[in-house]
Amino acid sequence: MDEKGQQSVELIFIIAISIMILLTFTLPISKVAIENNLDMKESLNAKYCVGEIANGINHVYAQGSGSRVVLNLVADEDFHVFISSGNVNVVVKLHDNSYKMVKQSIKCGNVNTQLFLVKGENKIIIEWIEDGVVLRKV
Repeated sequence: MDEKGQQSVELIFIIAISIMILLTFTLPISKVAIENNLDMKESLNAKYCVGEIANGINHVYAQGSGSRVVLNLVADEDFHVFISSGNVNVVVKLHDNSYKMVKQSIKCGNVNTQLFLVKGENKIIIEWIEDGVVLRKV
């Protein structure tokens, strides 16, 4: 009876050590994979926001004076959007403290402005007034 009890304790001890070794190797790998997925999600959301703003500017520019577009964007995080030199740019900070620039070109090269999109819903009005295309956040 004592041998069976000792074998059970040894088996439990071996299984516990095996689980600890397995967790030691899989947790860091899982953390990197999760961070990469979050970085990709944030980059894709930034790309979506940049694309919508660029499409809105292009639409207003194509329609001409007096045209107007209202965008309702949902951002997963805060973004600082730079619009200049025929591009809409957003810089996304990744989990490894590096940065990725998301850029989309626009047809209207005379728009020079900045927008700050907050996490959540953002309403942006793009309109052509006398001086050209103007963006403003409401």
